[in-house]
Amino acid sequence: PEQIRAKRSPKASFGVRFGTIAVSGKPIMPDLKIRPSTTLASLSLIVALVATVIVYALSRQYPAQAWLSAYAIPVYFVAQGIRGHFLARLTYLEMAGDRIKYESGLFSKVTRSIPLAKVQDVTVSQTMSQRLVGMGDLSIETAGETSRLTIRSINSPRVAAEQV
Repeated sequence: PEQIRAKRSPKASFGVRFGTIAVSGKPIMPDLKIRPSTTLASLSLIVALVATVIVYALSRQYPAQAWLSAYAIPVYFVAQGIRGHFLARLTYLEMAGDRIKYESGLFSKVTRSIPLAKVQDVTVSQTMSQRLVGMGDLSIETAGETSRLTIRSINSPRVAAEQV
């Protein structure tokens, strides 16, 4: 039997990992793994830190009980940052061999495996704010009953779309 061996390259700087899958030493198809970006989650944590410093400084300068409720702003941004990091780590799209595999979720997992032959269209959509930070949404349309698969907020979505 032919031996299948996978060789992976180090993770690229834009969050997409490329490699090759080989049968008997001959490459068949690039291996691709895409995860949502953690850029916005990290930015949310930075905003939380700045808001905490501002609220603390103002509460020291103007002591009052009302400042206690102002700490809800940094708590909100911390919660959003943590949520964003978890969602980014628990969702991925992987291309290996002749299939695309999509998986998301922590407690209830959703896994879809789609043959590449059924892929009809790959679409990149970017809002103006996503374009400014180099992110976007990647949608893969397939032939079948659940025809659209979207992975949101990925870095360099055009590069990933070209690889798919």
